[in-house]
Amino acid sequence: MTDRASEPDDILQISDLTVRYSSRPGTPSAVDGVDLAVRRGEILGVAGESGSGKSTLAVALLRLLKRPGRVTAGSILFRPRDRSEVDLLRVGGQGAARATLAQSGLSAARVDELTQPGGQDP
Repeated sequence: MTDRASEPDDILQISDLTVRYSSRPGTPSAVDGVDLAVRRGEILGVAGESGSGKSTLAVALLRLLKRPGRVTAGSILFRPRDRSEVDLLRVGGQGAARATLAQSGLSAARVDELTQPGGQDP
């Protein structure tokens, strides 16, 4: 768990997220206990070695995990501008967003763009 409490300006908060690709005992997690928060207007970059879980984290966030992948623990809270809180792991539908995850830092997108179509303020 993260040491800091949820801040009012957090647009995204991921707590204790764990993703596995197998249900067999002893199988390591692809993502294990990830905690992070992104404030409104911040840009987040995720860096790590090949196979460290960067893409799995992003796919889990977007709710686009394919079987046998599954989130086994944690929460992903999204707070749009109206400040209502949505647990992205608990809402219906096939995915929080449709996206192609490019493997390049040049294609990074601001999380704030998820709040309104086209990234526009209301």
